[in-house]
Amino acid sequence: MLYDTESKESVFLDNSAAASQGGAGIKAAQIIVDNKVSVLVTPRSGENTAEVIKSANIKI
Repeated sequence: MLYDTESKESVFLDNSAAASQGGAGIKAAQIIVDNKVSVLVTPRSGENTAEVIKSANIKI
């Protein structure tokens, strides 16, 4: 779910990476980056996924 704190609108995205055999976390991270997210709230993420998110200057 993406939530815009200014407009108070939320949008649900389909995680097309969920069915991937490998690299699902990186693919999901790219979806987040592509949607210009500024903060990610998550209970956990893999190391490679976190690197993609951090390299896009997204706060975790």
